[in-house]
Amino acid sequence: GGAATVREQSINALAEDHGIDASDPNQISPEALDQLVKYVEFLSVPARSYAAHDDGVVQTGNVKFIEAGCAGCHTVTQKTRNDAPEEFRNIVLRPYTDMKMHTVTDAPYRTPALWGLGRNITLLQENGKQLLLMHDGRATTLDGAIQAHGGEASGSRAAYNAMSSSDKAALIAFLESL
Repeated sequence: GGAATVREQSINALAEDHGIDASDPNQISPEALDQLVKYVEFLSVPARSYAAHDDGVVQTGNVKFIEAGCAGCHTVTQKTRNDAPEEFRNIVLRPYTDMKMHTVTDAPYRTPALWGLGRNITLLQENGKQLLLMHDGRATTLDGAIQAHGGEASGSRAAYNAMSSSDKAALIAFLESL
């Protein structure tokens, strides 16, 4: 990734996503920036439903996700560093991302974390909002997002397309369980 610290990532996000110059105290005070960084550092990891772990279809989908090569970029686990703040040292997380840049559409972009995907889909559906996937919203379904994968992910898309309809449905159920 491009940012070495949460502070650096927060400053980058303020600039790139919101047009806020963190070095300008008229745009954000140093105190507010410190509070934002602390807030982001202490955000909790989206929890997966316990029922998903016992669902046979979801488990089949997990296997198909790995067999298709999706976990090559959507890496299942990451471990926090030994020099992180003590509360966060050496913790194994399951974000389903390698946090690297990949070219899967027309330009490189960072592999998004898939954790919390199912909750986000449910929240959008319950509020009558359109699901927009990929970096530019080009896909409105999980199947559509998989179909939009090209470049480095062409092999994974081909593996998905070669699956039976029940295996495809299982992979989608797995993604919805995250």
